[in-house]
Amino acid sequence: MGVAGPVVSKAVVHFLGNRAVEYRPGRKLTRVDAVGKRLYFDTGEEATFDVAAVVPPHTAPEAVRRSPLAGPDGWIVMDPATCETRFANVFAIGDVTTVSLPMGKPLPKAGSFAHAQAEVVARTLVARLRGRGTEQRFDGHGECFVEVGGGVAGFARGNFYAEPTPQVRMYRAGRHWHAAKLAFERNWWKTWF
Repeated sequence: MGVAGPVVSKAVVHFLGNRAVEYRPGRKLTRVDAVGKRLYFDTGEEATFDVAAVVPPHTAPEAVRRSPLAGPDGWIVMDPATCETRFANVFAIGDVTTVSLPMGKPLPKAGSFAHAQAEVVARTLVARLRGRGTEQRFDGHGECFVEVGGGVAGFARGNFYAEPTPQVRMYRAGRHWHAAKLAFERNWWKTWF
């Protein structure tokens, strides 16, 4: 989780080590042999696996890529603080957007950011429609649970817009964070579904 800064990254690598999971940064997976349970990397290295959870390259949907809102990489470019696009009074939030952090990596596509961005846009729209009030700004703060298995989770929270790297704190993993994660999920399901 390099995008969360060095403290969180170190904690995640520690979680992996405690579960005997190898961490192999800086390699691109080129092929997976599901039958032989082998991974092949662009460096020529190979590794065996018990369970492979592979995430394909993340790209914007075609409709977004073809839109005049899209930037060179296909994602919608918006102001990191206001969420307004280059078109006046047109806003974009969440997973179809791109925000480059001061460290050069993109803001993660995470629900806590989309939720905060939605509140900023909603309040800004109300202020503009009424012709009074203060427009809101998204400050880059976000949080997430880090599931580590065995009924234990960690929790990270902080400012992803901080310079030169995000200032994110990883709280000590424990059963209480796992219980908090389950309560958070139940609340969202109950509220929205």
